[in-house]
Amino acid sequence: MLVVSALVALSGVPLETRAQTPAPGSRPGTTRSSNAQRGRVFILNVKDRDGGPVSSAIAFVGEVTTETSDTGGVIRIEQRPPVRLPMMIDVQAPGYRPRQILIDGFERGNIDVYLEKAENNTRGPRGERSVSVGELSQEKKDAAQKLEEAGIRALAAGENARAEGLLRAALEQSPSSSLVYTNLGIALVRQGRLEEAVVFLEKGFSLAPYSPITAGNLGLLRWVQGRREECYELLDRAIALGFTSALAHYNLGVLALGRGYYRQSAEELHSVDPKRFRYRDLYLSIALRGLRQPKPAAKAFQDFLQRNPVGMLQAVWTFATATGGE
Repeated sequence: MLVVSALVALSGVPLETRAQTPAPGSRPGTTRSSNAQRGRVFILNVKDRDGGPVSSAIAFVGEVTTETSDTGGVIRIEQRPPVRLPMMIDVQAPGYRPRQILIDGFERGNIDVYLEKAENNTRGPRGERSVSVGELSQEKKDAAQKLEEAGIRALAAGENARAEGLLRAALEQSPSSSLVYTNLGIALVRQGRLEEAVVFLEKGFSLAPYSPITAGNLGLLRWVQGRREECYELLDRAIALGFTSALAHYNLGVLALGRGYYRQSAEELHSVDPKRFRYRDLYLSIALRGLRQPKPAAKAFQDFLQRNPVGMLQAVWTFATATGGE
């Protein structure tokens, strides 16, 4: 069975625009026009190397199944909110090598996707590994679920050491659960054990790279590690897939600003509370200035000054000078 996984809004990939100039601050090769992106349907013709159709295809946008192809290998991918362009489509099928294609919204006509056969392909749909028969037993599944739920309750209560023990026990019952790995990583982060946490968060992401939870939490850890490029890519992916963390939106807004993606930066920063994020209005003012909106930029800067003591003005001036502000 063929599986098509859509990674939405993958960033940092320069795209060629075709007879259209991007708006100021837009990411290269993209447009932010809602009219251009609403109600689009993309048609993939999935074929083998000889041009024969690969039938029984299933399309996923994030974690959601959308359409099944016909016997001619044709699959329709309809763009629905909150999906954004560009989309990285990951095409996989048992017995075939995986193939990735990028849809930027400027395609004309159907898109042909050719797959090459691969020997000894034991990976399951979407590149996930298979699980053992024992792990699939109802007894083990029930035990793992109870331990995981107890671990999540412990995390919510701030009992991080207890949560760690429960989640480690859950892993013994279900060693292929991406969420157990991710939650265990969070428990370790909260205990200040970052080096240990990295292993579990990376493992969770490798098991479910299209999950907003695994991508988002690994992205937040990359911020702490200072690995800004990876952080941007992970948070951009996670938020496009529905990750709702305010900290993720704020960090993505700051990183987009550093890349000159002023529109994305302004959108992300507008979505968070300036009372929680002290420098939100300062960064927002710079993004709005980059979008050639001087009045809203001045208003955001004034809001920043009102919320912060006068003693910060020297630091703000130093920051504005270093970033090319006026």
